[in-house]
Amino acid sequence: MSTTLRRQTKQTTKTKRRSKEDAEGERLCRRGNRLYQTKLKALLEPEYKGMFVAIEPDSGDYFLGARMIEAALKAKEKHPDKLMFFVRVGFPTATVSRSPRSL
Repeated sequence: MSTTLRRQTKQTTKTKRRSKEDAEGERLCRRGNRLYQTKLKALLEPEYKGMFVAIEPDSGDYFLGARMIEAALKAKEKHPDKLMFFVRVGFPTATVSRSPRSL
């Protein structure tokens, strides 16, 4: 196999793997957000506004923390091999990404 063909094969494999991971991440986000919007929002917002919630979409389990790391550690304790969806209660996103210029 030529060097060029090997590189192309590696790139194709990486692209496929990335596409699969992206699709799984999108599914996780959709399911986590749907759980938050339909079941947890009305339950949590009156009392826990500003706190972070980690949601495990398969089980529907959720974990609260004053900081995101607190919610993550609680979630990891019960579901060590699962990915979580995070949201800040009462806010549209869990975090905000800022460009270096705006800081």
